[in-house]
Formats: sequence, structure tokens, C-alpha cells
Amino acid sequence: MWKLLKRKLKQVRGTTPKKEESHVQTCYETSPVSRKRYNNDGVPVVFDCGTGTCKIGFSGEDLPRDVFPTCTAELQQQLGTFSRKGRESPLFPSSAEHVVCSNPVQRGVITNWDTMEYVWHQCFERLGVSSDTQPVLLSETPFFGPQNREKLAEILFETFDVPALYLLLQPVLALYGSGHWSGIVLDAGEGTTHIVPVFDGYPCNEAIVRFPMAGCDLTEQLGRALQGEAIPALRQSPENYRTTVRHIKEKYCSIMKYEEARKNSMPPSEDKEYTLPCTDTSIVIGPERLKVPEYLFQPERCGFTCPSLQQSIAKSILRCHTSLQDSMASNIVLAGGTTLLPGMCDRLHKELSALSITNINITAPPVRKYSAWMGGSIVASLDTFRSMWLRKDEYYEFGPSSALRKCSWHKASTPTNLSLIL
Repeated sequence: MWKLLKRKLKQVRGTTPKKEESHVQTCYETSPVSRKRYNNDGVPVVFDCGTGTCKIGFSGEDLPRDVFPTCTAELQQQLGTFSRKGRESPLFPSSAEHVVCSNPVQRGVITNWDTMEYVWHQCFERLGVSSDTQPVLLSETPFFGPQNREKLAEILFETFDVPALYLLLQPVLALYGSGHWSGIVLDAGEGTTHIVPVFDGYPCNEAIVRFPMAGCDLTEQLGRALQGEAIPALRQSPENYRTTVRHIKEKYCSIMKYEEARKNSMPPSEDKEYTLPCTDTSIVIGPERLKVPEYLFQPERCGFTCPSLQQSIAKSILRCHTSLQDSMASNIVLAGGTTLLPGMCDRLHKELSALSITNINITAPPVRKYSAWMGGSIVASLDTFRSMWLRKDEYYEFGPSSALRKCSWHKASTPTNLSLIL
């Protein structure tokens, strides 16, 4: 399997999609294509369900078929995932002002299994397939926990009757999705940020670092910074408000240049005007569009008592075996939506150089918010991966603990005696 996967990743490096293709259904749209029945019975499906969104599709394809929020919404006594047909605004329809959303994934961990079960129902329905015919590859975050893995396997086998299942770490999949086999992954999403070194396809468990700030924290800080602006029409609905602030963050926020940040003063910022959806009100986005992302590099400014993002990456590199440190620094791969902030690569490069990290090379795939899904698509499409699946008969023979035993190859740490393989 390994030789075939390596060859596949080399091919991917030269064919990574340059932009999001039109067939990918974005987070706040209702997709007519997702209601069709595909002739894909038996083809493995890949679910990358994070704190913010679910990316779903069929193995062997370049990009996910559908992307939608990882939540359910209660509106007029009806439960369902929210969506929007309009393309200009990421907000709910005006009739959904008082919608109450429930997110089953918090900080990368499933906290509400009943709601998550409903989200998985939506995954199969949106792909137009029956769960009892499709092997499922799911991504998971580091520190997901053995009890959660057992519970996940129990629901998918006993409730959804899936024929086969496998779990893989999101950062490892993101590395595969970028066409690399070894390197250090900065995976910064909506709810979690992890730095994960990977050597020959295996994560170096002892060097994994969790950075406590993620996209949702930046959204919250931006919302606080904008409290002086008039957004009365949206405050009645917390979900509308958060969604609007997140949209402002994604559209206007950027990373401050290293030289300006060293001056310890806010540089002049070009004001941006933003028209609130469903209203005629406009607000001005000023220095906060640079100030808020700066918290990643100076977390003490917003009350976080933790090492900065660049210090966390350096810590992860230095925790690796000494013979791997240079190769890790020269293969830093960005993944997740938070890394899409403009200026991220240049700032990280200069910050790491200031920490005496040498031989730095940072790879930023253009569609890196889908990197984990893309890696799962590659792995699940390999013929040699068939022997890796946890099959339904194995599950019923050995029970939920089989998910810990069967899906453990990617949990192995780097061998201590690297001289045997270097």
C-alpha cells in the first residue's frame, strides 16, 4: 500500500486544483445536485466533519461534492439542517431570524451524539446513497479519544449498517491531500488548531502540539471589536450575528506584516465598507481587520496565556528526533480555513526565522480548506487500502473496541532508532 500511496501523492503534487471548482456546493447553499441519486453504490464515501462544516463526497474525486454546516437548526418546531438558496449572502433567510442552532462538534470533539447522528443522516442523503452500501472513511482530530472512537463505530455500524469503516487523523489526511508524505502540518480550522509532524506517513505523537486558538476565537474577538458598530438588525439572532461576523472575518481580515508587528503599534489600515445582509445598513471595518488576526502571533493581547502560533510550531519541530528537525522545517504544510488569511505564509516564515528555525519552506495549497477531505479521497480510492477497512463482520465479532485495534496504523509514533530507516 505504501509504495502505491507514495506514487499517488507525487501525482497529486502536480495536479492539485488551483481553485474551488463550481461543482463544490458551498456551506450556505442548497444544492440540487446533492438530491440526485448517484450511480456510486459500493464506492467509499469520505466524511470530513469538523466544528464548522462537513465536507463530503466520493473517494477518487478531486474535491468534495457538498459542503454544509455541521449543525442542526430548530425553526417553527421543525428540526433540520439550515441552508440557503441565495448565493450573495451566507445568512439565514429573513424568516429564520429566531432559529436556534445546535452544533454537535465542539473543539473537534463530538459532544452531542444524537445531533451528530442526524448530521450523518444528512451526509448520506445529500450524496444520494444508502448507508448500508457505502464504506465510510471519517476524519478525526488528534486527542479524539478511544471512547469517542468506540461510540462512533457503534453508531455507524449498528444504526447506519455501514459495510466498512475507517478513521484517520485530519492533519495526516491534509498532508496527503497536499501531495506530501512527510512534513509538519499546521491544521487550523474553525474549532481546533494542531501542529502535527508526520514521518513516512505516520504522525510523531510525542511532537503533536495543540494551539488553543482557532477560527471561532478570531470570530468572537472580531465580534467584540465591532460592538461599537450598529448591527441592531442582526443582534436578535445570535446565529445571524455570528455568521455575519465570520463572513466579515473571511472577507476583510488579513495578517499584519512582520515589520509592522515588530513596531508594536497598529499600522494605518484602509477602511472597508460592509453592507449588512437583509438590511440597507453599512458598517466600516477599520483597524480591527488587522488587529484580530494578530492575536495568533501575540495571544496575550486578547487574554490567552499560551505560547504564540510560531512558538507552538517551533516547539513541535524541536520535539521531533534531531535527525528529522531540518526536514520538518523544510516541509511545513498549511491546512484548514484559518490559514487562508492573507499574509499567513510570509508572516510565519519570518516569525520562525526569528526563533532560529532554519531551512524553512512553507507549502500553502490553494484549496487547503479541503485538504483533509482530499487526502481521504486519495487513500480510500486505493485498491490496496481494502485490507485496512474495519468490516462489519469484524465489528460484530470483536465489538466497538475493534475500532481502536483496526484503525491504529496511523497512531504509531516515529521509530526511536531512526538510523534503521534513514
